[in-house]
Amino acid sequence: MSHLAAAAGTPSVVVFGPTDPDVWGPRGENVYTVRKSWGESEIFESTAEDLPGQPDSEVVKRIRELFPG
Repeated sequence: MSHLAAAAGTPSVVVFGPTDPDVWGPRGENVYTVRKSWGESEIFESTAEDLPGQPDSEVVKRIRELFPG
């Protein structure tokens, strides 16, 4: 979906995990990619209660760049 959004010129923030956004990420003037890596223990040993209540600061930063004001 992110590639279709980028092709249509839709402002997008795309979050990547273990895959490389330089290889697999969509391209476009209004596309920002954020890469967040988690360790194996963080993925397999976490529960729903462990998830942060606040969005990642890098994601928020990119959204604000796309939609100032």
